[in-house]
Amino acid sequence: MSTMARDRRDELLELAHAALSLRWLALAALIALGTLTSASVRTPPAFYVVILLYTLGLSLYAWRYADRALNAARAGVVFDTAAIGVGMQVTTDPQVFFYFGFVTAAVAGLLMARVGTAAIAAIIGLLEFPRLPGSLFGPNLYIAWGVAALALQATGQAAAVAASHLRRRGEFLDLLASLGRAGGGTSPPAEAAAHALTEIIGFLAADSGSLMLLDPQDERLEMFAAHRLDDAYLRVRLQLGESIAGWVVRAGQPVLLTPGASAPFPLQRNDVGSSMCLPVSSGGRSLGVLNINRAPNRPWFSPDDLATAELAGHSVIDILLRAQHERAIAATLMNVTSGFIGVSRALLRDPAVLWPVLLDQTRSITGAQFAVLALERQDTGTLDVVASRGIGGQAALSFLPGLLAASTDGRLHVAGDHPPAGVESGAGNPGPVVACVPLRLETRKIGAIGLGLPGGALVSPRQLDAVATLVAGAVHTARTANRLADIGVLEERRRIAREMHDGLAQTLADAMLQTDLSAMTAQGNPAEVGGDLKELRTLLERGMRELREFMS
Repeated sequence: MSTMARDRRDELLELAHAALSLRWLALAALIALGTLTSASVRTPPAFYVVILLYTLGLSLYAWRYADRALNAARAGVVFDTAAIGVGMQVTTDPQVFFYFGFVTAAVAGLLMARVGTAAIAAIIGLLEFPRLPGSLFGPNLYIAWGVAALALQATGQAAAVAASHLRRRGEFLDLLASLGRAGGGTSPPAEAAAHALTEIIGFLAADSGSLMLLDPQDERLEMFAAHRLDDAYLRVRLQLGESIAGWVVRAGQPVLLTPGASAPFPLQRNDVGSSMCLPVSSGGRSLGVLNINRAPNRPWFSPDDLATAELAGHSVIDILLRAQHERAIAATLMNVTSGFIGVSRALLRDPAVLWPVLLDQTRSITGAQFAVLALERQDTGTLDVVASRGIGGQAALSFLPGLLAASTDGRLHVAGDHPPAGVESGAGNPGPVVACVPLRLETRKIGAIGLGLPGGALVSPRQLDAVATLVAGAVHTARTANRLADIGVLEERRRIAREMHDGLAQTLADAMLQTDLSAMTAQGNPAEVGGDLKELRTLLERGMRELREFMS
């Protein structure tokens, strides 16, 4: 059993218990009135005992079987009707019981359908027929009796109508609560939309319907959720202004279509007797269309049904907003996939070349007028503006406090007073809205990016977070690549030093030693100096070969 049905059953059981409790009050009033009258017209005590017994029995039954309290209360109305008829016969003052007949008719209207209420009121009225013994109306008072009988019927039917309206209002509040839970839940938007559409169609006693989502990228309506529609309608994609649904989105007005209606379109489908088409929008932004249909053999929709459907349509705004945001994020990721090819190429060069490329891609994805990138220094941890696009350097520095706040808090900061559900600029603020988005790598913050979004734009915070995540990843990759490049340079220097030490440096050292030996030989035996000089030349030639091999 659904939550709505369970709540409705609990309310009916509470009403049944209230009706049973009211019977005790009526019994006490009968006894009090009986004791106040003269002894000659008092009701026999046994009659009160009988009423007490069946009232007690019904109360105990409802207490023991709580889910059957409504049946007990309805049975009590039948017993009360019989008690009124007997009471009119066993007492010489039946007027009191006739008055309680109005109370019984009203209770019947609250608990029974209109047909059952009419039957109870008719029985009570017939018990006062002028020709019956104990009737309040004499043989010649048929008109008065007719008026009283009509009053009984009016009392019962008025109570039945009031109960019907109260039940309908309660069911509608339950519907809105159920739609609110579906819109605010964690289920996927498509699943939530299907559940909401089923609830709305069931409440309006419709036969079929659909919920269409507006794709803001190509401005087309596509089927998002459908109930009992042919497969041919599930693949429909309508442009704005095309068909009834496209016209409703463009005009922003609901339409009630019935046979014979010609504005703005005639009802042309043979399998639909009446239809309602309503736009779903938020803050002037179109989200989709709600369509509700009834078969030709069913009663037509009324203007009251259209008003009810409009209220229900407001409850699916959150679902369609979530769906549009997810579509926007998916489109953003597709753009990022293609746009960041340039980023991957820039990674091979200096980071100073990468930062402007990152900002250009971010502006292309979000539609920002300008972008500012601020990163934490790896040595000191201070935040510096490293690049800006679409704005001057001095102007970019003016956003450093907001960027610092976003990087420190790890959450989105927006310049000005704007709604937290999205970054939006109203008509009174046509200038750009500066959104400062933190750049995070898991739990570590590396900086922030500032985006100057155009006035009137609506960008989801989740979309900004997705872009910031990709920017943070590119920054981390560039820094890692640069750090690896520095490490590679150091390793290459170490390798060169080792090869020079083991090869050329050793050869030069041998040459220096040979020079010293030659100098000593020249002092003692000058004739042998020529041989030493030849050995020195040989060492120098070997050193030249090693140097050429190293350089090549």
